Amino acid sequence: RCELAGKIGRLVPGLDAREQARIRDMAIEVMERLAQDSLPRVRAILAEEIKTSPKVPLQIVRQLARDLELIVCAPVLEYSPLLSDRDLVELVAGARVEGMLAAIARRTNVSRNVSDAILATFDVSAVTELLANPNVVIREETLEKVIEQAAEIEAWHKPMVMRADLSARAARRIAGFVSSSLLRVRSEEHTSELQSPCNLVCRLLLEKK
Repeated sequence: RCELAGKIGRLVPGLDAREQARIRDMAIEVMERLAQDSLPRVRAILAEEIKTSPKVPLQIVRQLARDLELIVCAPVLEYSPLLSDRDLVELVAGARVEGMLAAIARRTNVSRNVSDAILATFDVSAVTELLANPNVVIREETLEKVIEQAAEIEAWHKPMVMRADLSARAARRIAGFVSSSLLRVRSEEHTSELQSPCNLVCRLLLEKK
């Protein structure tokens, strides 16, 4: 069944409109059964094979995304182009698997609505991944709420300091609890932004510390 999951997962995305409908229908029926297999490894192999494909049935992707095994749901949560913002927000709200939110936070494209939903959970690992994701745009007011909780959560300090879109106001607030070494790293690594308001604030705060 594991070998079949791998083969069928590779076959279906490759079928196009010119393929015989009967072949595709049969392959999708097998895929649907594999997505419900009792062995997590079988479902995981299928999820890994179809995670980036835009040509597989959406209902199968949604089913795998809601799987209670992280090895099954994580690949499609992180990579599937078929999951809409609405799907992702609903998945965040109903998350029951540890690591599920972190997988969504690692997606290449995370909308403001999805990032708001993840940040609102204050899940430490998921928020850490989201803050470290350079492709995520975080609303300033949402980031302010995270900063209020961040003093006691060291895992958030570095990704928060290193965000390219960090405002001067946010920099002032987090400078009160992050280490001087992190502010120094920010100033040194973002050399192309030396005159940005955030970097200027960081350097001034370093001088005061």
